[in-house]
Amino acid sequence: MRVASERILGVQYAIPDYVHVSPECRHLISRIFVANPAMRFTMTEIRNHEWFLKNLPADLMDDSIMRNQYEEPD
Repeated sequence: MRVASERILGVQYAIPDYVHVSPECRHLISRIFVANPAMRFTMTEIRNHEWFLKNLPADLMDDSIMRNQYEEPD
């Protein structure tokens, strides 16, 4: 359990080679899993990321739904 906690806190992760993940998705993941909150992607940056926009289900494309569901904290 301690090793898992250290890996999480140290942002030590790896995507297995046998799992197909696009370069755009890898980039998004690398910007979400950042230890320093100041350097981590915000919800707005995630919503505007190329991979997110390309893979977003059509029923979630309505900006008012997205804005209400994922508001940034004050």
